[in-house]
Amino acid sequence: MSAQDNIELVKRFIDDVWNNQNADNARQYLTDDYVEHNPIGDFKGIDEFCTYLESVLEAYPDNQINLKEGTGDGQLVAFRYTIEGTQTGNFGPLEPTNERVKLDACYFGRIEDGKIAESWYQFDQLSLMVQLGLIELPDFMKEMQGQMEARGRRTESERRAPGRPGA
Repeated sequence: MSAQDNIELVKRFIDDVWNNQNADNARQYLTDDYVEHNPIGDFKGIDEFCTYLESVLEAYPDNQINLKEGTGDGQLVAFRYTIEGTQTGNFGPLEPTNERVKLDACYFGRIEDGKIAESWYQFDQLSLMVQLGLIELPDFMKEMQGQMEARGRRTESERRAPGRPGA
């Protein structure tokens, strides 16, 4: 499969299995020995992954993953995305907070024989805990946010404008 085919595979997986909440369809996208690595832990095999997926969807029944940008090189793909949802169910020992969260995240996947063999997800855990009301931002971070807001935030396109540092 080409890098573009692999990117499309991951897009279909995210849309079908995560956004449309079709855990039963995971087998058509994942290898039998699939491994997922994320901040919660490592999940080995489709059954472990589906148990994890169902716990996320129980806690966040309106969960939506919005892919932003993706790239691929051979067997590897990478995406930047946001994940949004309202925690209306238990997530492990955490009782419902009824708080809506929106997180920035990234995904890396390895494709084997037309299926996803391994995935790495990273999301902003601090932001998650703050948005759920579990912790408060430390004072120095609140101060930094205030300074940023006072200067005015640049949009993503402004940050990428030609001739600007880091563009």
